[in-house]
Amino acid sequence: MLPPITLDDEQFEEIIDKARKLIPNLYPEWTDYNYHDPGITILELLAWLKEIQQFYMDQIGSEHIRRYLLLLGEKQEGVIPAKAMVSVKEPDRAGWILKGSPFYAGKIPFETMVSRYITKSNISRIAVKDKTYTLQRNLHFPMFGSLKNPKPYLDICFFAPLEKKVEHQLYFRLFHDYEVKRNPIIDRENFIPLADIEIAYRLEGRFLPVEWQQDKTYGFLEDGFINLRLENDMEPETNGEYVLRIFLRESQYEVMPILEEISVHELEVGQLHTLCECHRWNWRKGERPTIAVKTFLAMSGRYEVYIDKEAKLLPYNGSIKKWEEQGKIFFALTEFDSQEAGTGIILFFEEEMETIRFLSIGDGLPEQELEIGIEGLCRDGMKILAELEEGSGLFHEWTQVEDFSCCHPENCCYIFDEEQGRLKFGDGIRGQAPEGKIILAAAHTSLGKRGNVKAETITDNRTILDFQTVINQEDAWGGRDKETLEECQTRMHKKLKQIQRAVTYEDYELLVKRTPGLMIEKVKSVCLSSYIKSQKSLDSEKVTLVVKPYSTEARPKLGSAYLENIRNMLEFRRLIGTKVSILGPEYIGIIIFAEIEMDSYYMKFKETMRQKVEEYFQRQENDFGKTVVYGEIYGLLDVMKHVVKIKSLSLDSQGNGARRSRNGDIILPPNGLAYLKEWDCMVS
Repeated sequence: MLPPITLDDEQFEEIIDKARKLIPNLYPEWTDYNYHDPGITILELLAWLKEIQQFYMDQIGSEHIRRYLLLLGEKQEGVIPAKAMVSVKEPDRAGWILKGSPFYAGKIPFETMVSRYITKSNISRIAVKDKTYTLQRNLHFPMFGSLKNPKPYLDICFFAPLEKKVEHQLYFRLFHDYEVKRNPIIDRENFIPLADIEIAYRLEGRFLPVEWQQDKTYGFLEDGFINLRLENDMEPETNGEYVLRIFLRESQYEVMPILEEISVHELEVGQLHTLCECHRWNWRKGERPTIAVKTFLAMSGRYEVYIDKEAKLLPYNGSIKKWEEQGKIFFALTEFDSQEAGTGIILFFEEEMETIRFLSIGDGLPEQELEIGIEGLCRDGMKILAELEEGSGLFHEWTQVEDFSCCHPENCCYIFDEEQGRLKFGDGIRGQAPEGKIILAAAHTSLGKRGNVKAETITDNRTILDFQTVINQEDAWGGRDKETLEECQTRMHKKLKQIQRAVTYEDYELLVKRTPGLMIEKVKSVCLSSYIKSQKSLDSEKVTLVVKPYSTEARPKLGSAYLENIRNMLEFRRLIGTKVSILGPEYIGIIIFAEIEMDSYYMKFKETMRQKVEEYFQRQENDFGKTVVYGEIYGLLDVMKHVVKIKSLSLDSQGNGARRSRNGDIILPPNGLAYLKEWDCMVS
């Protein structure tokens, strides 16, 4: 780290004293250094000026701090809307809930995050093998039974069939309160699931896979949705139910997923209010320009169309045909000559935004600023259209930037300050200055942290479907106000201190424990220099890591998916040329036999001694390569109450790589973990 540079390091008196000491060498005739001397007065004036200059030179303004943060790849985060899961019960009819459909917690607005189809059918029960569970919250049962189940599957039974040729969503909430927490899945594209899930439905007398499915739970590792689509009608079972069967084809689970809740009527909503939207679309030569939009504002709001001609947007004033089909709102330009391929944008806005969205008229002067006046307006998702020349009718889509330092005179860019609610434009050298109408093309508002409402407060909706019940079973989460500059600096400091590259052995251990999607109970870097002779396949120059996954089962193994995910985590973080070897734990079973002389006979004494020995092994169950010391076990038994003498004690082991020392200790391999396999004793 570079040492901090302090420019304001001299006080006023220090500056005066230093200047006074220079006078004899510079001008010997000057002999009066008292305060009444005019020369000293001038020196004091200059010293005061120097002190002020030092103070300002030593300060760093907020604009400089923002630019330094950008150099480090960070910027202040804007307002983040809260999220919540809303359960809707018994819709009067099946239909589409469009993206942006409004829900309310009192007067606080929420909107659906995606467009989805709501079926009228509901789940009747859930079955795992011969066990049946009724639909309720906090179910808490293993989804596929035991990890050793040879052909695991889960049946989801419905009262009525799911509609074909539409996308359905099943929501799963899982149990996560284990001793070791699962790391969140961040790199979703490169993550290798621990299980292969296949969903099937009865067709032609047998279960066939659904034609399309998308698993957002990553094999039931996280809460989320599984999307699916059926191309044929579901066939009923003999009892009249309709069944979706989830097969667990392959599994490397460390713990079997425990289901807490399942629903087909769960919606994810965000605490925001969309004021206007902007959608761009392209068309090919000879076809009528048509766009399909799946948002609530497209259905209920007003709209405008602009045609892109040579990177300039010209308003379209012809007729537009609008219709709804399969959850999509279509718009077709009926009077547009499409002899050539082209592109355009369509704006949707609420009726009350008709005049508010016209923000101002630019005057073409540099560094224009204007106050929007909409409370809670968010920076993310905002888009601006503006004219370069007043009255031209030709608009440009302007780009939002963090600052104008990288902008050129021809760039159409702007800055939006969330705290002040102000738009800022360039000075003509760093970004253009608008000269004409300025239109708010896309924007939404949010309450940030105040949107984290409590459970059972989102109870109202104004969607196209009539729901008998709407409620959020859990508190809303994730809402946050705009990040202050100090908070951004603190976050940056924490990020700089976080291990991102593997240099030392401790770095490797920390990175492995952070592997996305895994539950790592223990990881340790081991030295193989003393072990290399007996294991010729291992390279002594490698960084060797022993990893034990967390599991509810005894002595879990390290599966291939675990290995691949750990390798992916380390591949781009290790030093060039460094080889990495990952070993699973080698479980060494210890067999103990003892002959013990006691002062009297106790029926439960053998079991008591066994518990003492098991406690010894439990204390070192995660210590890789720790030697099982003969003397420690001998002393453990010898000090027990009623024991007179240990006549004999023998230790043996089962497992690869273990060996016995001369004094009877069991020496484990570097990746070895000892456990008590057998215990027996003869009491006299």
